[in-house]
Amino acid sequence: MNRQFAVLMLTLILLATSAIMFASPANAISEAFIIPYGHAPSTLFTASSSFTDFCVTGPDQPIECFSSESEALYIASKGQILLAVGQTTTDISSEELSSSGIKAILYEHTNHTGAALYVTSSSCSGWNNLSPSWSDRVTSVWTGGCGVTLFEHFNLTGPSLSINAPGTYYVGAAMNDKASSWSLY
Repeated sequence: MNRQFAVLMLTLILLATSAIMFASPANAISEAFIIPYGHAPSTLFTASSSFTDFCVTGPDQPIECFSSESEALYIASKGQILLAVGQTTTDISSEELSSSGIKAILYEHTNHTGAALYVTSSSCSGWNNLSPSWSDRVTSVWTGGCGVTLFEHFNLTGPSLSINAPGTYYVGAAMNDKASSWSLY
């Protein structure tokens, strides 16, 4: 009787643990959890307008935001990059980011910190307006081979700042928290 009780308890513990681990998509991601692009279950990464910290956009594409940096990077890289637990975008090489289609990353704070907006494109061209949740929020920019120009107003108007060398840059006092649109070149 004790053995049956122990097996039953162990089974219940395992079932409860599985339910907790997979209750939210963010908890399902781990170092060993790699999903080939195009094969992810639709519930793994859920775009939401309620999250504004980790977002993806491109020319003529609406901004889609995700609950974690790992989710946004996975979508932005078309499944080529999945962060391990504890890893951030700054741990990924510029070459790997660029080759995955990420042309620029707009950051909320200096030194590539805070919320991130991943700009994707198949080429170094195109533009888009920032959403209301991202307008007047950019403080630093990473570029990886394409130039990026930030504009103070929507539709590429107003004062602008162009960054044409790969690296991470503070946008300066003149453009800090003022950009409302961007273009790649």
